Amino acid sequence: MMVKNKDAHYKKNKGIIKNRLKEMRLSKNLTLKQVGEGVGLATNTISRYEISNREPSLEVWKKLADFFGVTVPYLQGISYDANDILMFVNSDYFDRALGSNAPYADKLTFELRKYLEASNIPMPEDKFSIEELASFTDDVKKYWRKNIGFIFEEEPYKNYLLNSDLSKIEILNIVAEAIKEKRLELTETEISQKFVSICGDDFYFWENNKENLMRFASKKDIQEAINHLQQSLKAFSDELNDLPENKNITFKVPDSFKNSDKQ
Repeated sequence: MMVKNKDAHYKKNKGIIKNRLKEMRLSKNLTLKQVGEGVGLATNTISRYEISNREPSLEVWKKLADFFGVTVPYLQGISYDANDILMFVNSDYFDRALGSNAPYADKLTFELRKYLEASNIPMPEDKFSIEELASFTDDVKKYWRKNIGFIFEEEPYKNYLLNSDLSKIEILNIVAEAIKEKRLELTETEISQKFVSICGDDFYFWENNKENLMRFASKKDIQEAINHLQQSLKAFSDELNDLPENKNITFKVPDSFKNSDKQ
């Protein structure tokens, strides 16, 4: 499903957070006058702060944050809470999977769809209308909270997401990594566990160092790294026959990789 005129549906949810002065005031059922009296400022000054027509000084930000019982970065809209992060996820998913950029999938959208599929969870577009997703309704928010809420409960992701001043892009990258780890955990088999235990360190080294190894290492060091990887793969191969077969066979190795003898 693709939305050709995404902007017509998606004006309310751009993944951009302004300062939270009005949000905090309304959540506490306060008037502009009450907030002004609470921090010693005029009503029209508070109004200008809320619509960003005027920027408070750091001293005023501190007074306002103390008044509402929150941190200065949170009140400024610099740091984000769980609802903000879920809004970012929904915004990214809508844009990449359903919007004008579809079917382009970034890392987060790819991992989300793989995780939802592995968990037998309906895709958002199969559960909600385009308008509901675009507006980030309460039901959409509950859907994301129910299905990926673990990102706010499990370390180290909880600490990264909720206790730092990360950018939106950094947050989405962390969410994608957290969802990938959860997907791998859900789909783990005895074969995958054995592979990680025997070859994990070697593959991690090659994945993160192959460019430097091939450009800046001596031939001797390159050969030693190759030998170590070969030894790990041989050890895993020796164990493979004694392990139970994977139950969910959905991946096929290309024919070009099945012939071990180079032509």
